Amino acid sequence: MIKFSKNIIRSFVDLPNHMSLIIHSIGCNLKCYQCFNYKDLVSQPQNICDEEYILHEIKMNGYLSDAIIFSGGEFLKNPVDEIVLFLSDVKQIYKGLIIINTNGSYPSKMKVLNEKNLADGFHTDMKLPYYAIDKNSSLSTELVLGI
Repeated sequence: MIKFSKNIIRSFVDLPNHMSLIIHSIGCNLKCYQCFNYKDLVSQPQNICDEEYILHEIKMNGYLSDAIIFSGGEFLKNPVDEIVLFLSDVKQIYKGLIIINTNGSYPSKMKVLNEKNLADGFHTDMKLPYYAIDKNSSLSTELVLGI
């Protein structure tokens, strides 16, 4: 079961020209220097809720936005089958854009969600500069070419 923060944020700046609901998942696979979400979403999360709570909130408040941004922590840290089931449920009740903010460390999950048309886009916050990636590594190929 995917865990979320109950603290849903409305934003007009995270996705330009769209009113977005930002929904944060609990947990992350990284501990980035000066992460502004680490305490609230990873080390000492509070106000935790489950998928049912989030689906209810989307049903009740989704009409106020034209996009939902799933962020974190790291939303893609969850098992891909759970993400697929959850986003399928979201698609049943919400007709706006679905965007996933990610640190880019799960390209194969991004590919699955893209192939199943469960996300309209991914915003990737790379945690290292491109010049540091070994151009011959499989991770480099997945990140740069999207395969």
